[in-house]
Parts: sequence; structure tokens; C-alpha cells
Amino acid sequence: MVFSDGATVSRPAPYPKSNAGDSRSSLAQLAQTDFDVLCGGHGRPLVGGASDRVRDLLATSPDPPTWRSVVARTPKRLLRKLGLVRGRPEL
Repeated sequence: MVFSDGATVSRPAPYPKSNAGDSRSSLAQLAQTDFDVLCGGHGRPLVGGASDRVRDLLATSPDPPTWRSVVARTPKRLLRKLGLVRGRPEL
């Protein structure tokens, strides 16, 4: 799945139990095809040079984060407030 804002293409954070390798492989196969329009899973269609944007995405973006890394970067105060970690809730 890819998202588009009409000018760029991005990947979402993976769903739990999704396979980042399969996702990257699928994008790589798509990048081998020349196409001008991309209608992503969400957002506006990208019109003009869409295959180049997919190639750029593969060349410059790291693999999407895992849920573990997303949670690890979430501020602890937010996780405590949501009741997802133990500790004194912060105001």
C-alpha cells in the first residue's frame, strides 16, 4: 500500500504481523513498470511521473517502521497517560 498527496508517495507504518520484505518487494516490482498515474490507498492521485516517484521512494526511504519502533519513540508521558505503561501519570 502507498499513500499519495498528489505530489509525493509515502508508505504507511506496517500493520501488525505485516511483512516489510514483501511490501518492499511489491514496490520494487511496481517500480519496474513505467506509469504516469498512481492512485494510492489513501490521498489524492499522483498524476505525471508516478513511476519515478515510486522509484524515488525505494531509493531514499528506509523500510517502514515496525510497531515496536513506533511505540519505542512515543514519549513515555503519553504512554503513561494512555495507561500503556506503568508509572505515575504526568499532568
